[in-house]
Amino acid sequence: MKEIIDVRCFYKYAKNETVEDLENFDKVYNGVMEGNYTFCLEDIVLLCELQIQNFPYMEPHQESKIMEIVYVVINECGISAGFQELIKGLEKIIKVKEFLVGMYLRMMINSYSEENIIIFSRLLSTSSNDFKDKIKEIVVKSITLDSKRYEVKGNIILENIEL
Repeated sequence: MKEIIDVRCFYKYAKNETVEDLENFDKVYNGVMEGNYTFCLEDIVLLCELQIQNFPYMEPHQESKIMEIVYVVINECGISAGFQELIKGLEKIIKVKEFLVGMYLRMMINSYSEENIIIFSRLLSTSSNDFKDKIKEIVVKSITLDSKRYEVKGNIILENIEL
């Protein structure tokens, strides 16, 4: 049975105010990756928000690790429900660190099937027009950067976002 981590403790560890915080952050990350720890579905938004906190000692690699954790939680809790929470989190991130949303989308495009990308883009279609426009811009930039990797699934997002 997986141990559910209290997201508030994870926030404390992400501050990196002590050596123990960094060690505990990595312990939680490794535990999630090894299948020993998890977070609740509702924690997806809080994990996204964690990345926009102004913690002076938070390191860039920790943002990538948080993204990986978010996708593990999505897979554990169900794609549709997880993507709904991810969209809520991305709506918060995009206002502060738009580049992180691009990282999330590229990670998703690289990791998920076309069917899952369709689910994401259809859920996304109920978001505000401003948010959808930003997502479109980010997807188009990603396709421009690496058309071989992002074109097919990126176009799925662009096509389905309007439904």
